[in-house]
Amino acid sequence: AALEKSIAYGDRFPGTHTALAQAYMATGDDERGFEVIDEFLADTPDSISAYQTLAEMHLALGELERAEDALRRADELRPNYFPLLFSELSLAVLEEDWERAEGIARKIGEIPLPFATAASNGLRAVVALYNGRIDRAMRLALANLEAYPEPGGDRAGVHQNLAAAYLELDEPDKALEHAEAARRMDPGGFSDYISHGIQIVSTQQLGRNRRADLLLEEF
Repeated sequence: AALEKSIAYGDRFPGTHTALAQAYMATGDDERGFEVIDEFLADTPDSISAYQTLAEMHLALGELERAEDALRRADELRPNYFPLLFSELSLAVLEEDWERAEGIARKIGEIPLPFATAASNGLRAVVALYNGRIDRAMRLALANLEAYPEPGGDRAGVHQNLAAAYLELDEPDKALEHAEAARRMDPGGFSDYISHGIQIVSTQQLGRNRRADLLLEEF
């Protein structure tokens, strides 16, 4: 309601319109979500973020050709705009074009920002995992620990992702190890919360039911 009211009062900030469109998508009203974006683009046809949001909405529905068209339009407005790489990577993965996906993930690593190497390693691990190359995925994920040598939220996030991956691979002992490490490094943070849940599940899978019950009470 607040977003709609803001737009009714003349708010032309792209983020307001894209957020409203995504909110409608989240509630299952895809049609209204696309209407919001289309109406905004009719008045602001040079909005890169609106085209990227449009692409993400089509990707969520598996409409890959329409997503590709939206990304092409965004790229025409601003060629080589690095945030588009993340949407292009999603498209390549959904198309199961693994070579292209790997290339995009490597390109992300060339972005002149501190997070680039870690992001690239993480995304390449995701690509490998989707492609069934589990050993390679885990090697890349583990390499991310080297990108964040100091304890803190960033390193905790890597441990959290590794914990989730090992849980998915039915290796609860390793999942527990990384979940506990994440919690130690980010007490009270997002990784602490997510890893707490992983810790409960992995502890239960290891047959430590009493410990799992205690963790659940703390959750």
